[in-house]
Amino acid sequence: MRILVADANPLIARLLRVKLESWGHTVDVEHTGDRAWILAQERPYRMAIMDWGLEGIETARLCKQIRDLNSNRYCFIMFFSEQSDHENLMAAFEAGADDYLLKPLNPQLLKLRIKTGKRMLNLEEELRLLSSYDQLTGLISYRTFVSFFRTFLAVAVRNDLPGSVIFLEVENYRQILEQNGHLAATKIMVELSRALPVVMRASDLVAKVDDNSFCVLLPQIPEENLGVVVANIERAIGGISVNAAGQEVRPSVAISVVNYPVEQQSAEEILLESNRRSLVQSSPAAE
Repeated sequence: MRILVADANPLIARLLRVKLESWGHTVDVEHTGDRAWILAQERPYRMAIMDWGLEGIETARLCKQIRDLNSNRYCFIMFFSEQSDHENLMAAFEAGADDYLLKPLNPQLLKLRIKTGKRMLNLEEELRLLSSYDQLTGLISYRTFVSFFRTFLAVAVRNDLPGSVIFLEVENYRQILEQNGHLAATKIMVELSRALPVVMRASDLVAKVDDNSFCVLLPQIPEENLGVVVANIERAIGGISVNAAGQEVRPSVAISVVNYPVEQQSAEEILLESNRRSLVQSSPAAE
């Protein structure tokens, strides 16, 4: 696996390189955010390990820029820092980091974290091989979503970082199907699938659950922060409508949530419909 190491301390960077190369990885090292950004644009890294205190382009911004690259393969980003306070930890995850490891270097712990990251990347490869996308919307299938969620749940349990999964159900889907036809119902779901990713973070995951519903994985978004997310979703989907034989058709969308982790519950158990809590009752569709 090709890994980018960006650390201001040459000694730490060298130690990381030696360890990673001894485990069979290809490693490039830079000591500033500017140089690391140049490499990130030139080479297809599968993982990046970045010091919090980079000069030039600071680490949080560098992380966001890597996330914004139009790459067809995901880069697992790990922050490697001496900063252990909750504020810096949350800032790292808000910037798009997948993991956060404290200095000084603990080779055994680093190896375990890399294995976790590689499992997540392997899931992406599995998704590609199985073509686990919904053909209508281009979103991943719910089966694939659950596979990813298992990995995110393990990270959340290990780091005590609660997250949420939001479900969106088009409650008048059957009515649209019967009164306006299959094409109108299909267009409604396609428009929703296009609107949702626009207001999500790069680290969020949107999936098609079934004919009339979607779900969104929100890592490191606890229950108390859901208000902003839901407001953004409502704004994104509020104006959606399609024309069916001269009639405006709008979806009525109900939003519910389940928070994780839940003690002793597996990924499949957490996602059960019985565990979901309503956030937004469906708004009336336009006639």
